[in-house]
Amino acid sequence: MKIAELRKLTAEEKRAKIKELQMEYLVARCNHATRQLKDTSSLPRLRRTIARLKMLLCEEGV
Repeated sequence: MKIAELRKLTAEEKRAKIKELQMEYLVARCNHATRQLKDTSSLPRLRRTIARLKMLLCEEGV
């Protein structure tokens, strides 16, 4: 997701999105370890999106 899209989310929506993406990242890591992951570029993309959301929460002071 783009940073502009993420800024529009409320704090609760950001927290929910972080949890959702963390679960998706965990599944992707497991699939990567068992050689079932087709799109390996999804790992860094997910990790960066989680980091962006956490940064936005810190900026808001929540």
